[in-house]
Amino acid sequence: KQSMSFGPAPPLSKIVFDKHDADHSGSVDLKELRNIVYSLGHSMTDTELVAAMQILDKDGSGRISYDEFQSWWKQGPSRFAALDMEEPERQKLENAIAFFKYYDKDLSGTRSRRISARIRQPHP
Repeated sequence: KQSMSFGPAPPLSKIVFDKHDADHSGSVDLKELRNIVYSLGHSMTDTELVAAMQILDKDGSGRISYDEFQSWWKQGPSRFAALDMEEPERQKLENAIAFFKYYDKDLSGTRSRRISARIRQPHP
């Protein structure tokens, strides 16, 4: 008889991360992060989510790698407190998001040449 050996179970952080890495890229984007946060019983505004992404995305890639996620996860029950921003920073971020949304007419969430051209135009 041959025995099956599955080895140790992956850590919970890896299970949660992989479950929400919808495109199987090995990293999570903003939408996937929103799903993780929600599945953990928290909701975040767009501003809070963008702020969380900035805090967690240590290498500035625009995505959160498993290593970045795991560093946050290891903080335990205080992990969400680590994502809080001071009010002046939050206000700046809200203004930047509102500014971007104003120019993002096609709701793509990306900065196209058309959006860049609009931003560079003088405003009355």
